[in-house]
Amino acid sequence: MRRWGKLGKAAVILGVFGVLLTAGGIGYGIHLGPRRVVISSGSMRPTYPAGTAVVVTAVEPEQVRRGDVVILRYPVAPDEPAISALKRVIAVGGDHVSQCGDQPVQLNGAPLDEPYLRGGGVNGYRCFDTTVPDGEMFVLGDWRANSIDSRMWGPIPLAAVESRDRPGTARTVGVIGAVGLLGLLLMAAAGVGTYLAMESFAGRLHDSEGAFNFAHSATTLGTGRDGEYFVVVPGSGTGALAGITGTGGIVIDEDGTHRIHLDYQLP
Repeated sequence: MRRWGKLGKAAVILGVFGVLLTAGGIGYGIHLGPRRVVISSGSMRPTYPAGTAVVVTAVEPEQVRRGDVVILRYPVAPDEPAISALKRVIAVGGDHVSQCGDQPVQLNGAPLDEPYLRGGGVNGYRCFDTTVPDGEMFVLGDWRANSIDSRMWGPIPLAAVESRDRPGTARTVGVIGAVGLLGLLLMAAAGVGTYLAMESFAGRLHDSEGAFNFAHSATTLGTGRDGEYFVVVPGSGTGALAGITGTGGIVIDEDGTHRIHLDYQLP
């Protein structure tokens, strides 16, 4: 039985670790569903001035929490088409929220600390007092004097949320990319990779001369190969090799020479 040397074992460990890192990074990135958006409204100033680019991630309705900054789609008025808007979630299902005049927003009977407000002003141009139904939320803009929100709409469904921005989102996405890149580098260092190639053969097979295309793929691990696949491309044969079908493989000599072996059929 052939023994693995220290270098071979290290290649396997690096390769496996690289595959796990890459797969984990890709999987978590898909789970987050990140996308870049540019804020077009000033209703969330000063935290989000118009023109600010942010990276937001997908979120399920049941994951929305108080304090989240979300992108939602909702009509600004009845019978109007839905628009995308960036707002802050102030209250969720079961919460009692109220405000009037220049008093702070009251959440479940206590004043809400809102350090993000533009100029510190609550600017309650419209009084409200409501208990948010289950499955809904109450949203406000940070620049209260320049925001259309739940003060006009009332509570809106959590299902209207498309994505959210949370502190560290861009950093998290960057870390995911770095993890994936590290995984790829480890795979390369270990000689791990998968390829798919299309090539052509032109010449003589026994007494038949012509040409055909073949496709082959394999996964490399260190100096070994696994998961090899080789097939003659149907319909690619010409000359006396027209109609050729079959499979085969590639053998790589120590000096790097590639040799093809075929199990083929001709009409």
